[in-house]
Amino acid sequence: MPAWDKAIWRAGPFFMYRQNQPVYALFGSWRLFTYNALRAVIVRGSAEQAAAAEFVFNEMDKPAISTDSSSAIEHTHSPEFRMRITEDNVVRVFYLPNTRTVADFQLLSLIVRVATDIRWMFMYNAARAVATRGNEEGLAAAAWLFNELDQPSNAPQDSGLHEYRIPSASDDVIRIFRLALPVNAQRLDDVSNRIRPMTSRRIAMPYPANKPIVVRATAGQIALAEQLIKRQ
Repeated sequence: MPAWDKAIWRAGPFFMYRQNQPVYALFGSWRLFTYNALRAVIVRGSAEQAAAAEFVFNEMDKPAISTDSSSAIEHTHSPEFRMRITEDNVVRVFYLPNTRTVADFQLLSLIVRVATDIRWMFMYNAARAVATRGNEEGLAAAAWLFNELDQPSNAPQDSGLHEYRIPSASDDVIRIFRLALPVNAQRLDDVSNRIRPMTSRRIAMPYPANKPIVVRATAGQIALAEQLIKRQ
């Protein structure tokens, strides 16, 4: 029988939203108990599991962000926490301060989760914090995509190539497309819906907040999508 440890973590004044949910969302059915009066969470598991839970809680326990500023806020992320398991052993928290609304924050997180195949993710709306667990390659792709998309809606658009190639695959590309102006949500949806059947993964997701389309496909399928967009 393994030895079990118990860790008690007290939430700060900011993290008052269902304190045990990040652990369930990231690690599965660990044993947890919350005591709301003291903002305390009791975790039962191995020493490594308790340490991982403490890491996530500490990184998520941040004050609510201000959405009043229209200027860019620096995009940051936590250090990595590495577990000894063989799969999905890296944990990291990303902060998306430029998402003005909860809907934008949740949609951006969903786009990154789908485009990078990350299975484990939890979002804390008030702090715009996204806890993720995956392999090193998946989290590297997520870091790139969060950094590319977490931009103010009024930020100048760079017309250069925004592309990420998955290192372990011979032909697997994430590409960010931007349409010629004017762009609205309906046009983004229409173009995305036309691109999606052209790709084997069927990943073509619009992000209306700053108007890109995220596509994951082979290089040849990306080229076809680019031709379609140029004709629009």
